[in-house]
Amino acid sequence: MPWILWSSGGVSVLGITFVVLWIWLPRWAPEWVVRYSPWVDPMLRAMAGQVTRNFQLIELEEHFIARIEAWGSFAYPAYSAGMESPDPRHRMVSVMAYDYERPTRSPLPDDVRKKLCDLALTDDHLGVRMYAFFALRSEKSLRMSEVRAQGFTDRESDVRHAVVHGLDPRTSERDWQTLLSALSDPDGEVRYQAVVRTRDCDERRAIPRLMEMLHEEQGPRNFGVVLSALGHFKVTEAIPVLVRLLEGPRSYHAHDLLRTITTIDAAEGFRVRVKTLQGSNKGLRAFVAQELGESGDPRAIDPLIKQLQDPEPLVFGYVVIALCQLKADSAVDAILDLLEARGNELMSVGKEIATPVVSGYMMSVYRFEVVDQVATMPLTAEQRERLERLRED
Repeated sequence: MPWILWSSGGVSVLGITFVVLWIWLPRWAPEWVVRYSPWVDPMLRAMAGQVTRNFQLIELEEHFIARIEAWGSFAYPAYSAGMESPDPRHRMVSVMAYDYERPTRSPLPDDVRKKLCDLALTDDHLGVRMYAFFALRSEKSLRMSEVRAQGFTDRESDVRHAVVHGLDPRTSERDWQTLLSALSDPDGEVRYQAVVRTRDCDERRAIPRLMEMLHEEQGPRNFGVVLSALGHFKVTEAIPVLVRLLEGPRSYHAHDLLRTITTIDAAEGFRVRVKTLQGSNKGLRAFVAQELGESGDPRAIDPLIKQLQDPEPLVFGYVVIALCQLKADSAVDAILDLLEARGNELMSVGKEIATPVVSGYMMSVYRFEVVDQVATMPLTAEQRERLERLRED
């Protein structure tokens, strides 16, 4: 009898220990549970306990994803059960887990799809709704298009952003209408993702709206993605608009504007650069000279030589560097003549002057930089002697 009592006691102790560890270990040692737990549910609860106020996960996410990938479909029942948890963080983590393990496979099982749709539209937790729409992003059907359209009425921009990831106007007119709405969403991140989807889905019906956005978007990120989309579609009617923007207050986007024009029409891109080289904005003239030099295009040599007489020392310096990059041997004597006459106008170390900023670049050039560039040219003995005298001055 004693051994039976001892055995029963031992089993009871083990049972109590198991229950305590099952319930409390995810709270006591979440990192250990996420990395090593042999059971799915405690790992989900451990991760749920790490969710921050704004529904983002902290440093354990990498280990969490690795465990999900290792478990595969074995863990699906636990994820499905977790979606019904009374703890919204547990529901969110379960939705994320299902999405991480199967990011591209479609369609989802009917019961999982239904559960995710319910969570996406009705859950009171922002993170649950958002990640449910991410998990549904590969689902394509008329029903799903309606669910996404309904989800896009969500008051939270994070949810609308997640909705846009799943829109595919190639397969559904309803998705197109939702995408068109997203291009005018008050939230910048939603509009950004809508432009990305427009470009990736090759949705040319959005071109008129993209043209409007050229004048509306102020942030460099959103303005840049609109330019990228117009370049992708090769919208020739956008070129005059882009040129006007380049000459106006949007000159700080010069690199993206010029690149987009060139993507649409390479010949026009070169012509616009040459025209800008002769414009009234000294910062743009210097910037374009730099771009022409870096292009390696020998057609740029003649317009650059003509610009050697630019009255602005800043532009003159960039033009000289550009000609050296293009190996314009015929311009060496003219460059040396001008350096001897105007070299002191260029910036020197310790001499700071106002420098314009164009497309994120501070346009400044120092005398020693120009002289060093000229030294890379194939010079005659006489030319090299003249250059050395310039170095000593």
